[in-house]
Amino acid sequence: MSYGVFCTFDLKNPKSGDYETAYNDLEKIGLKRIVVGTSGNRVIPTTSVIGNFSGGAVAGGGDCFRQRVSQAL
Repeated sequence: MSYGVFCTFDLKNPKSGDYETAYNDLEKIGLKRIVVGTSGNRVIPTTSVIGNFSGGAVAGGGDCFRQRVSQAL
């Protein structure tokens, strides 16, 4: 099953470039800072990403998503 996912995050004591690294890692699993729509691209709020995520049942979808994000970062 496919789910739309909106994820917001913050980093503790980030060093220069840590947020860019996080965005790059999250993009590898399909979560991006820019939404492509029919009326053009939209940049979503800072420290947020959005995308589609394929997972199992709804009940376990959140846990599966959190695990993939943890592995990516």
